[in-house]
Amino acid sequence: MKAFAVDGTNPTQTKNGVASALRQNPNTQALITLGPAAAEQALAAIKAAGKEGKVKLATFDVTPAVLNAVKNKEILFAIDQQMFLQTYMSVMTLVSWATLRLRPVAAVPTGPLFVDASNATDIISLSSKGIH
Repeated sequence: MKAFAVDGTNPTQTKNGVASALRQNPNTQALITLGPAAAEQALAAIKAAGKEGKVKLATFDVTPAVLNAVKNKEILFAIDQQMFLQTYMSVMTLVSWATLRLRPVAAVPTGPLFVDASNATDIISLSSKGIH
């Protein structure tokens, strides 16, 4: 496994960095990005390199573009950190503590949810409502 870093704040530099890494490492089989903006640029670089279907891509976090790419099997999966649930559970915990002095005695998991082609359509629908 080989890691490489790109400047995720600049879409052009991200795409060019991924393209360069793919040229320098022609046997690359998979990439994982740490955000949807980088995933969108990585997908563009994979397509430009003619490596669709040869290089698998996955990412953290979701956007409509990432969800559609997952649905279309261009991205293998996206990890949805479920910000809606994280926020909701935080507020409920604070309200319970402030009003009743009740709090969870252990961690309260709020995800993550792995979005893949099997559930992407459902998540796209929920995302359009601001839930994911």
